[in-house]
Amino acid sequence: MRHPLIAVAAAVVLGGLSFAGHADALGDPLSHGHIDGELRLYDFNRLYSSDAKPDARALSGAVLLNLRTADFGGGFGLGASLLSANAFGTQPSNPARNDVTLMGTDNAVSALGQAYVQYRNHGMLLRAGQQYLDTPWMGSSDARVLPASY
Repeated sequence: MRHPLIAVAAAVVLGGLSFAGHADALGDPLSHGHIDGELRLYDFNRLYSSDAKPDARALSGAVLLNLRTADFGGGFGLGASLLSANAFGTQPSNPARNDVTLMGTDNAVSALGQAYVQYRNHGMLLRAGQQYLDTPWMGSSDARVLPASY
């Protein structure tokens, strides 16, 4: 699709309407699940004081959609995060001036940021799969338009 950011925003709206309208058919895990999201805008510039290295910049807008089921089967659950980012045609024509650390070399990118299964019971949570971490030993890594998942 030409504009994945618009596609994701439309999916969020339509998915929210569909999710609410078919709660009985989806069963408890989906009807009692949780959906949230973020709109993001990053403007990043690297300014070098050297003629040998050109200044670099990047601009990106993004949608982050988090989905999580309610617990089912005695404590199991599923989660996923969908991301879509777009530079809106603002990338420099000279590739050396494009800061690729923000979202790469493409004008648009979509990704599955998290996909995990978890088990929660008696105050214990075990989670396996690709996920965003924010623990006392490892903080979140969210300095770019696409958060790092592990």
